[in-house]
Amino acid sequence: MEIHIWCGGQNGEKISKVVEFANGTLRVYSKLDVSGSCRVACSLGWNSTVRSLDLTGVRLKSRWGKEFRWVLEQNRSLREVRLSKTCLKDKGVLYVAAGLFKNQALESLYLDGNWFSGIGVEHLLCPLTRFSALQLQANTSLKFVAFGGRRTKIGRDGVAAIIQMLTSNETVTKLGIYDDESLRPDDIVRIFRSLESNASLRTEPETESDGNLLKDMPLTEPKSCRVFLCGQEYAGKTTLCNAVAQNLSCSSSNLIPYMDHVRTLVNPVEQAVRTSGLKIKTLRDEEIKISIWNLGGQHEFYALHDLMFPGHGSASLFIIITSLFRKPSNREPKTPGEVEEDLQYWLRFIVSNSRRALQQCILPNVTIVLTHFDKISQPSQNIQLIVNSIQRIRDKFQGFVEFYPNVFTVDARSSASVNKLTQHLQKTSKTILQRVPRTYQLCNDLTQILSDWRAENSNKPAMRWKEFDELCQVKVPGLRIGSRHDNKEKVEMRRKAVASCLHHMGEVIYFDQLGFLILDCEWFCCEVLGQLVKLDVRKKPSSMENGFISRRELEKILRGTLQGQIIPGMGSSKILQTLEAGDLVRMMLKLELCYEQDPADSNSPLLIPSILEESRGKPQKWLIVSSPECLYVGRHLECDDSSHMFLAPGFFALLQAINLLTLLLQFQVLVI
Repeated sequence: MEIHIWCGGQNGEKISKVVEFANGTLRVYSKLDVSGSCRVACSLGWNSTVRSLDLTGVRLKSRWGKEFRWVLEQNRSLREVRLSKTCLKDKGVLYVAAGLFKNQALESLYLDGNWFSGIGVEHLLCPLTRFSALQLQANTSLKFVAFGGRRTKIGRDGVAAIIQMLTSNETVTKLGIYDDESLRPDDIVRIFRSLESNASLRTEPETESDGNLLKDMPLTEPKSCRVFLCGQEYAGKTTLCNAVAQNLSCSSSNLIPYMDHVRTLVNPVEQAVRTSGLKIKTLRDEEIKISIWNLGGQHEFYALHDLMFPGHGSASLFIIITSLFRKPSNREPKTPGEVEEDLQYWLRFIVSNSRRALQQCILPNVTIVLTHFDKISQPSQNIQLIVNSIQRIRDKFQGFVEFYPNVFTVDARSSASVNKLTQHLQKTSKTILQRVPRTYQLCNDLTQILSDWRAENSNKPAMRWKEFDELCQVKVPGLRIGSRHDNKEKVEMRRKAVASCLHHMGEVIYFDQLGFLILDCEWFCCEVLGQLVKLDVRKKPSSMENGFISRRELEKILRGTLQGQIIPGMGSSKILQTLEAGDLVRMMLKLELCYEQDPADSNSPLLIPSILEESRGKPQKWLIVSSPECLYVGRHLECDDSSHMFLAPGFFALLQAINLLTLLLQFQVLVI
């Protein structure tokens, strides 16, 4: 059947076509009002004959998008939708994107010539993107998507979303970005470079993503949740962590066998030495494993916090701890402004590291805890002002994180005082595990296998990739090479995919191309990274040349610094017993703790940002010269949303290194 509807022709009015339906394509030509466009959308909900919908040039509103979302969720016949030049803005595109999460029929979507921004691009590409190996791509039917135009402002957020989609999508075969004037030349370069990791826009035989490699594996609900304790120095994180761990261990006798560092009282050494780097306590609550990650409060370790941030879709919650007093040794209370500053730092840290696309899963779960409440003899006006300040903070970050409605006030030294907080952690962990994406059963099995391997190998904190290969061959049938006819490269890629999954779950720390897995996360974060961050190569100025150090000299310094070193609270250092100095240098390069002057040269000199004064907790100093011949040129950097996000401390060391390397390469300036 074909339908053609015309109107006009009276009183000199021009005859024009209103709508036509032919060969499964429904085209609307008239300038519909909002009500009319919504009726067209509603008519398609249960339709089974329209294969292609063309609304090009029809002015659409977000109200239409809300109706069309329901169409995408219900309709099973639409294969192509053209919404070019329909004046859709961010809210309208958001509704279309929401419909794509459940749609499994649409193959082509045209949205070019519209008025949305980078936020709209982020939402549009979200169902086509995977943010971790544990997450499945929501929409797998869409093969072609187009957007852009003179009034589309893709911007920085949009470019980041495009790159994330291109590097993780497995189904889109054609992407169109039309006439967008907001894209800069370097944005185009970044987009094309991301195609190196794309598996669908170009043909790559024998190339499979993590999802394809493990798609035949059974899925299960995850069984482990991470609790991050965030707070400034002297907030009482370590004492509170011990009290919570004691309460959890009393409610369940199933402690993790190899985690023997869970103590009921604060160790005297820990009382004398503040938490350095990161401490981890791991316990079991029935069938659930809860690991408490105590982030160090010293400024020199802030750069490491970004590295430990949980992967997207992994089960985790954040406890922000702030003391009501400036130092535990006195009774000088903090002002409401100081409490607000503490909370804002950690909330901005959480938001800065959480991509907006994570919202389609769950928002970061945040609980606020006020410590040293036992020192307050009676309620005061200052306490009420602090309560009002916290409420302002909650209102400001609402929609960016999910706050627990109550604020806990505790005496961290008392197990009874933190009992309600412990119960909250138990209940919230179970709730989060039910809401996050399912994980592979194989990963849960491997967690126990790796634990047994440690027990049989003198509790080694790390294992070489060769050892992991042997373990998989003997203990894991799903990762075993059965015969000489098996594709060994495919099995190897599958093993790497599983290691990546364990990394995102927080069970191991896996560095691709470095050839080992870290099995003891606390040992690595506290002992290895903690020592590398504090490494001071300036003690041997003879090894420095124009601000750079050779790889051989750096390895020599590492051996001399770490050999037989005593780590407070952990005994003698085992770093060099487990990892070689060359491994540590490659690790520093991977974590961007140092940089090569020439990446193409394996013997290139290295720049370590920690030798820069500004990266060691000291304020930036500018040499001001009062002279009419002097011109000052600078660059001001800030986030698009500076009230909720910031540039993390680790960013500035990277920026300094890039600036210095650029000067050397372009102008041959000596770094002094």
